[in-house]
Amino acid sequence: GLRVEYRRLSRDGSILGITAPESVGVPVLEEGKAVWYFLDGRTILLEERLLSPWVSPGRRRFTLMHEISHRLLDSAGAEGQADRLAAALLMPETLLRHNLRLCSWRSGPLPDRRLDPERWCVFAGLAELMGVSRRALGIRMEQLGLTGQHAGWTLRPVPALAETEE
Repeated sequence: GLRVEYRRLSRDGSILGITAPESVGVPVLEEGKAVWYFLDGRTILLEERLLSPWVSPGRRRFTLMHEISHRLLDSAGAEGQADRLAAALLMPETLLRHNLRLCSWRSGPLPDRRLDPERWCVFAGLAELMGVSRRALGIRMEQLGLTGQHAGWTLRPVPALAETEE
């Protein structure tokens, strides 16, 4: 029963999604000016720049699932909890482990694209198969203890969406 709409949520791309279980007004940008958008308790607003061809569909899916997780948790402020639930819904442990076995993944640190290009391709292919970003897959694998000690591949913060603007 939820509806998803895309709007410009911030000038710098720092707000990727907004939802609320009840009616509330939130500021959005239209033609560079702040206007009020009234959430009706059934709408999830996502940053319109997530529709850019430079943003992976996996990033879009994770952001949407993060906002849905807020609704399932009935919590607006627990960002870490919403991230963990979104990851668990998009990459259930049983399915992730099954897919790792199918691609003969050996345990160990996440691969470095330059140092282990073959293993990196397997990792990137698994992320694509599961419909998530490589970053989300790496974090989920680390949370589940599927990488051993972290070494090599670095989980860096995602650049602000504003950097991908026209």
